[in-house]
Amino acid sequence: MSNNPHILLLEANPAVNCDRAVSFGAVAAGERYAISLRSACPEIQITKAYGADLDKVLPSGVELAAYDGVVIGGSGLHAYHSDENVTRQIEFARSAFEAGVPILGSCWGLQISVLAAGGVVRPSPFGREVGIGRKITLTPEGSGHPLFAGKSSVFDSPCIHLDEVTHVPSGGTVLATNRHTRIQALSFQHCGTDFWGVQYHPEFNLFHLSRLNTMYGEMMVEGGYHQDLDAVTRHSGEMETLAADHTRSDLAWKLGLDQDVLSDEIRTLEIRNWIELKVMARKAARA
Repeated sequence: MSNNPHILLLEANPAVNCDRAVSFGAVAAGERYAISLRSACPEIQITKAYGADLDKVLPSGVELAAYDGVVIGGSGLHAYHSDENVTRQIEFARSAFEAGVPILGSCWGLQISVLAAGGVVRPSPFGREVGIGRKITLTPEGSGHPLFAGKSSVFDSPCIHLDEVTHVPSGGTVLATNRHTRIQALSFQHCGTDFWGVQYHPEFNLFHLSRLNTMYGEMMVEGGYHQDLDAVTRHSGEMETLAADHTRSDLAWKLGLDQDVLSDEIRTLEIRNWIELKVMARKAARA
């Protein structure tokens, strides 16, 4: 391994889902996270593992212990299902805890890590939270937590999820909440290993959201988020235009977006904090 911090990044979607995202002009969920990780820490070294593809072998034990951190991002799977491409990812999270490697999870990554540590995940009674998670609010514990150092106490962030954490693992601390989802961020220790996680997607930028909006267009219409597919196309186009030109204050006003979503530095602050405070600390300790 090089002298650079080394992250294991889990691509949690099956290959067919990744290919579909690419066909709509987006990137796979794992690659979107890799882009944000490299932006936060250009010298970072990333190795990808493929959690949902049964022909791929997932590392465990001493293999995992060789890394400075593990990142688990989003997936279209459901953490409470018993399919092998789900259960093996939960077992992977258990192995990462046992290996003592700090874990950062977003959305699916939060959910399977919670299950691996004894918590509970269920479908949200409010349905999907999709597009932008509004008015995510730090709890008193979150305001003092290093994951949110430098973050506003109330902010918006990209999100897309149907499921949510309902019961936290023993000793877990809820760090953020909003009207839709009680547990928007969480920290806990399991097997002596630190986990920091969020239900939203700080790694998603506005262009990626626009492509997802198009890819899930029929679902968005069926869910009542858009009147018809033409409205989906218009909304995606406005997001793409604003993504390319953040000075379009007319579109920012129309879409209800501020710098907490538009600014890469502000939106991904949790990722940066985790790298600086957990990954670099583990690297220094191992050295």
